Amino acid sequence: MSDEQEPQTCKELNKAMAMAAISLVGWIQDLDEDERTTPGAEGWSVKDHVAHLDIWLRGMVALLRHEDRVAAMGVDAADFESGDFERMNATIYARHRDKSWDEVWGDYMATLDAFNETLTDLDDADLQRPYA
Repeated sequence: MSDEQEPQTCKELNKAMAMAAISLVGWIQDLDEDERTTPGAEGWSVKDHVAHLDIWLRGMVALLRHEDRVAAMGVDAADFESGDFERMNATIYARHRDKSWDEVWGDYMATLDAFNETLTDLDDADLQRPYA
């Protein structure tokens, strides 16, 4: 599977996600507390980005489980339906900015585990089905 090809099987998707998670965890482990929690020039810290990844991954877990994606993400349904990513991201940021690094990281790792468990329950045909 090349870097540009989308995963076509559950095995390929699981491998791609595992590689991305290993890369992210490795990079984050090299950061100290200040590097994880101090906002950059754009105003977001690494912690804020991880919280953001967690919420969007929760949405994917819900989608794959045929659950309410909007509820899982905790965003406004109208914003979600309109595709207003700026508003959704601002909502996510506001709800999670005061959490500790350990809480955000724990939430992300739990969601990553849920995603991996969900993938094991799917077959390759599930990845090809349309989801709404």
